[in-house]
Amino acid sequence: MTLQEFFLQRAGWSVSHVGTDGVHAVYEQSLGGLDLAPPRVSLESLGIQYLWCHVAPTGHVWIDTGGVVNGCSHHRAKRIGLQPADAGDLARALAPHEAAARGVDRHGLCYCVLAGACSLRPGDSGS
Repeated sequence: MTLQEFFLQRAGWSVSHVGTDGVHAVYEQSLGGLDLAPPRVSLESLGIQYLWCHVAPTGHVWIDTGGVVNGCSHHRAKRIGLQPADAGDLARALAPHEAAARGVDRHGLCYCVLAGACSLRPGDSGS
């Protein structure tokens, strides 16, 4: 199974790009399955990103967790690098991030982006 086939067969994922740099896929059930079709505003312009996965031709994988690009430590999107052995290994690595993306607290995310309320939590300096 190719990585493109892996993402086409895995529920919730959509291949956004296939090229010499690898396969890029987005988890469309991110942000609690928030349906923005057609979108009124670009989430990227607000600093919010979906769960993404990029698999390089070398087999190296980067997972960008969904969240706020420049948010507090709780809502901040993170980049994780790994080298899975096979598609099953990749599926196991993605599973907890998929669950987190589906269960994200959208109201908390909004406060983080729009009001910066999260930065008022003790011990959290924000971005």
